[in-house]
Amino acid sequence: MNYLIFRTDRIGDFLITSPLIKSIKRNDSKANISVVASNKNYEFIKNYNFVDEVFLLKSKGLFDRINLYIDLKRKKFDNIIISDKKNRSIFFGIILSSKNKIFNVSK
Repeated sequence: MNYLIFRTDRIGDFLITSPLIKSIKRNDSKANISVVASNKNYEFIKNYNFVDEVFLLKSKGLFDRINLYIDLKRKKFDNIIISDKKNRSIFFGIILSSKNKIFNVSK
């Protein structure tokens, strides 16, 4: 199973998501977990043992978002998890194909 998790905020926010990532790996050791990160947490996530691949959302610019979409579209994700509640992440979650999508938009 391939997972894509959006966490485009700060390191502390990613740490809140880390138990979810560990749980996925514990239940499926062959799971491939990718995370979309921001400039603020990219280096930390890149060195996190349970994450297999990190995509960087470089800026709020349209060109950077299009490049990220192209990179993500090339991969096939079974599950997309929007855990940062950002409108741009929700938009990506809607337009990307996957078997399952989880939008954590509760406040």
